[in-house]
Amino acid sequence: MKSGPADINKDILSEFAWEAVEAEGHGYRSYLALSYGPRAFSVMNTLRESLKKAGARSDDPGYYVLVGRRVYEVLLGQDVYDYVIQRAAEIGVSVDLRGLIEEKALEIAQELKKQFKDVNELLKRLS
Repeated sequence: MKSGPADINKDILSEFAWEAVEAEGHGYRSYLALSYGPRAFSVMNTLRESLKKAGARSDDPGYYVLVGRRVYEVLLGQDVYDYVIQRAAEIGVSVDLRGLIEEKALEIAQELKKQFKDVNELLKRLS
């Protein structure tokens, strides 16, 4: 488990590949889990090379890589947000999501009113 693709170097990927071969030899599935980000393109080619050298399945390095929410979906068996809401409900925590969204929308609108005299000024600044 690493925080993200930037934290992974070639040595880590090589070690992972060799350990994946060993684990699979004992009937286990290995995962390289990156806790944030939607993708891990930066590690895929290097991982493919490392897997090939180690004798592991190398045609699809994505077979081994879990990124972001997918980590929790595989490990928990459900989406992490669904899990958190379910657990909160089980312990009696209730959250008014609509209220929180409305509060945040008002806060953003007030901040925009402070910064811009009207919508036209905002749109000009954004373009």
